[in-house]
Amino acid sequence: MEKGKYWVVPANNAQDKKSCAKISVRFPSQKLFSQTIMDYTQTINKLSRWFDDYAHSFECGPQQLHEAALLKHEHTRQVCCNMDSLCKSISLGNPLLFTAQITALFHDVGRFLQYKDHNTFQDRKSVNHSQLGLKVIDEYHLLDDLPQDLSHKIRTAILYHSARTIPDNLAKDQDLLCRLIRDADKLDIYSIVASHYSNPSQVRKEIFETGLPDLPTVTPQICSAVASGSTVDFSMIKCLNDFKLIQVGWVYDLNFTRSFQLLKERGHFEQITAQLPLIPEVIHAIELARRYLEKCASQRFTAYSIYSEAPEGVPRL
Repeated sequence: MEKGKYWVVPANNAQDKKSCAKISVRFPSQKLFSQTIMDYTQTINKLSRWFDDYAHSFECGPQQLHEAALLKHEHTRQVCCNMDSLCKSISLGNPLLFTAQITALFHDVGRFLQYKDHNTFQDRKSVNHSQLGLKVIDEYHLLDDLPQDLSHKIRTAILYHSARTIPDNLAKDQDLLCRLIRDADKLDIYSIVASHYSNPSQVRKEIFETGLPDLPTVTPQICSAVASGSTVDFSMIKCLNDFKLIQVGWVYDLNFTRSFQLLKERGHFEQITAQLPLIPEVIHAIELARRYLEKCASQRFTAYSIYSEAPEGVPRL
């Protein structure tokens, strides 16, 4: 078994079909603060309301900022839904469950200010949006009511949610939280880009795309890296098809059985691959990724069997 992969027993599918219209937040059965459970619940609701108000403040701006803010507002809601599904699939208990939901809520809070100030979502052309998000969290004292250990876990997961890799030396529960948010985030990005590639609009084209030329080719080094399951340095990207193929290769960075299942069920993997040129090297890379997706979506392993014991809040199955 690959180190770092979380092979888990899938949840009841009926649970995953519940409405995702609102953020689903579960509350600890035990008291974590020097507050009552009712006060704790009110704190969660306050954070959700704050996020909505903050996002709306950017949606009132010029048309392109309005569209970008709407995109990230809805993205956050969907990431919260994905997080809920992944946590259910591994029967995650508190306090990690609560921590995971707050991480999902604030993982991209830096994106709004990034786009307002720099007119792009590209970190390498502006600022690191994860670090900017932590500054926003500090400015508004969003995590001040949480115990210090939970606040630290949330901040660390936000910091690494879009990093190329995560550190090898994280504590077990911190590693788990990082992998949960990375999967929940990628699953909705798959949805966003698949929809855009199939039905592009000019406004979203300006928001999404990187100014890369839309050529009928793919850089050979990108094909080789994706075919081998390696992470790709963005400096290697030469054209839009390179960017699309890298997204196909994201399948190798997923961590949970339910993540693979959702990607397969939603059809976004196939939507993206349909946009790539049918040349032998690309077909080969796609087929290897598809086989990996199929295999991982059908696996049923004991949760966290890579660990001698499960992180706190994770049941031994």
